[in-house]
Amino acid sequence: MPRGNIMLDELFAHVDSLDQDAERVWNEREVDPEEAARFGERLALRMFDQFLNGDIDDDKVGSDIEGEDEEENEREEGQHSDTDSQLPNSVSNLKPSNADTSEPSTPKFTYPPLDRSQYVSRLILLHPGTQPYEITCSLLHLPLSTVSNPDTKDDEISRYIALSYVWGPQSPQRIITINNQPFPVGPNLYSALQHIRLEHAPRLVWVDAICINQADIEERNWQVSKMGLIYRAAESVVAWMGEATRGAGMIFQCLETFEDLTSSDQEIVDSVSPDAKRICEIIFGPISSTLGTLHDGDGGGKDAGEEERKGEKEVFTEEDKQIAHILWSQLDLLLERKLFWRSWIVQEIVLARSITLLCSHHSVSYTTLTHALSRACALRESVGIQSYSPSRTGIMKFLSISSLRTEMREPS
Repeated sequence: MPRGNIMLDELFAHVDSLDQDAERVWNEREVDPEEAARFGERLALRMFDQFLNGDIDDDKVGSDIEGEDEEENEREEGQHSDTDSQLPNSVSNLKPSNADTSEPSTPKFTYPPLDRSQYVSRLILLHPGTQPYEITCSLLHLPLSTVSNPDTKDDEISRYIALSYVWGPQSPQRIITINNQPFPVGPNLYSALQHIRLEHAPRLVWVDAICINQADIEERNWQVSKMGLIYRAAESVVAWMGEATRGAGMIFQCLETFEDLTSSDQEIVDSVSPDAKRICEIIFGPISSTLGTLHDGDGGGKDAGEEERKGEKEVFTEEDKQIAHILWSQLDLLLERKLFWRSWIVQEIVLARSITLLCSHHSVSYTTLTHALSRACALRESVGIQSYSPSRTGIMKFLSISSLRTEMREPS
């Protein structure tokens, strides 16, 4: 079965396991769309100003990982949680009271020296493999000439990808092997590396937690000042959204279907099942050949299918409404993931030449999500459902950052 071909029986079979908070959110007070858009724009610009002024409080480069804000953790686990439900007491109480929670010590990793007159950073050459086999890689130098000429991709080392992700808790540590030395990483980064690793070929990757010697404050500060160049020169940025819950997986299947239906390859379009196309059009609106192929760099504004929707109010069946209600709620939750609440994400999205969103084994282009979300918001309004919620500002912020990307990348 082609990717994204979610079936109706699969959708309804898992309704009870999805987040049931949507009714409360949609019944909240109405928000004026223009007011919401202005709020989203202010939020995105504030994040951009924080980045430009160096006022970054993310759990990212230069932050105190060990002292991570407990309130932020509660926010991520509570309001911005996905479809995971809490474990029953009978399960959560199984942890022995005298368990040893201390981390085993790992020998300190020895970084090769970095000649700043020739090199701007390092890259890892991620060796091929599949789960559950261990992650091994080699450390290489990233030449200054590569980031100084970002549009030149005539050698292998210039075709690296840059990883955008959330550091998250660093415990329990996972161990990878770099240059035949053990190297500790956090669980989220370990999971990301597992999913971006290719099965049969090596892959060049820039990832801050590894390529920057975090123990060398002078080097770390110097490389932080070069991160914009590093993301701009990368062939692509991969944004790791974390492991897929059931709801996030369903949304990504719908986004993959949307991407396939807007492909210029008719064979790919024809591979989409009728059920998958129906579900996709319920949440994103009618999709025809007039929509055309999506190109990276496009923003969250009007698309070629907007004329098709003008003045058209969809007639939803009761089943359609139930599907839309379920999936729009899960789409909202997807954009509340912590990745989109980091100040660094503005730099990484705005400067990237292309972006791939990765959630477990699911992947779509950033442009696909931007266009699909824009269409979903328009369709919601057309059937009388408020697109914006006071308690969930992820959509507003995401579309504002997308517009900022478009504006900054347009030729002057």
